[in-house]
Amino acid sequence: MTNRDTAPAIQDLNTGLLAGAAVLVGVGSALGLVGLGLAAAALVAAAGRRYKRTDLTPTQHARLKWDQARAATSAGTGAWKGVDRNRYARTPVR
Repeated sequence: MTNRDTAPAIQDLNTGLLAGAAVLVGVGSALGLVGLGLAAAALVAAAGRRYKRTDLTPTQHARLKWDQARAATSAGTGAWKGVDRNRYARTPVR
């Protein structure tokens, strides 16, 4: 019986293919970061245009949104006050 070495060795790697893959991953990562930067810039610019369009200061706008959120919460709470909670009991985990 002959003894054959079946352990992986560094000589088995195709280093050219591995280097090409590393370059492509690097290029793809760079393009992804550029895309994220462009998306962030577009969102910041859109937010700036939106605030310029309104006649509210940022503090007034934040107060308005806070009041809207409180009104929505109150409406949701009020909607659940007359509901039979036993109908919506959690089901046991199987």
